[in-house]
Amino acid sequence: MGNITIKVVVENSVSKRKYLSEHGLSFFIDTGAKKILFDCGQGSAFYANLYPMGIYVSLIDFIALSHGHYDHTGGLEYVLGRNKKVLIYAHPSALLPKFKNENGAARDIGMPEYSRNAIAKNKDMFKKVTKPTEICADVFLTGEIPRKHGEEKIMDECFCSDSKAEIVDNIPDDQALYMKTPSGTIVLLGCAHSGLINTLDYIHELTDGKPFRAVIGGTHLRSASKARTRWTLDELKRFKIGMIAPAHCTGTSATNAVMNAYPDTFENCETGSVFTF
Repeated sequence: MGNITIKVVVENSVSKRKYLSEHGLSFFIDTGAKKILFDCGQGSAFYANLYPMGIYVSLIDFIALSHGHYDHTGGLEYVLGRNKKVLIYAHPSALLPKFKNENGAARDIGMPEYSRNAIAKNKDMFKKVTKPTEICADVFLTGEIPRKHGEEKIMDECFCSDSKAEIVDNIPDDQALYMKTPSGTIVLLGCAHSGLINTLDYIHELTDGKPFRAVIGGTHLRSASKARTRWTLDELKRFKIGMIAPAHCTGTSATNAVMNAYPDTFENCETGSVFTF
């Protein structure tokens, strides 16, 4: 693999006036040989940013989805309507209904119907991922992530898979993307619903203990207790991480905690950020 460029197409925050932000996440990856979208944001800001960032939808080879929530899948219809050859990699559970129990009322947080319909129209291009899968040279999806650490149980946000908010959704579709390079593994996270440390432990195992060149993306620590955040920061010391750039669902408090704990390796990650390796 040659030089790798990662552009943050959309994230919750933005400082450059020419881009828009929204609650969501999307990364564009250019490996030199292939072009990949990892998640597609909510929609409007996602596709508004593509052209200003020099990203041409017709040239994208693969879409990989971290999981099936609306803020990662809303832009699918836009891409699939303009690119009939793109392959879509996701866990089959990403297509299932998803809700959040808010004081007894279920709020729909799943993949928008128009995104599911777009996949259905392109079903021959949909590739189911449940285990580690190489989508192109040295670029992998983890598939389902083993959850070894009790500290990283799904938090108190009450995810469910039915409109009556009665069936718990443990989000089995959660997965991460990782890239093997000579100087270490680059990890991209959607939300890390499986737990940041569970995710890194699994990728560490899959890559024979190679150091992490970079860990970028959502860690879902915004709802974490102070004790869990401290535990996570301590556990990160076990890994050799060259750069860490938390984003999206990490939340302001946890992002600041990461920055304070790892000031030499911390990088900001927002809409318009570009990382080159």
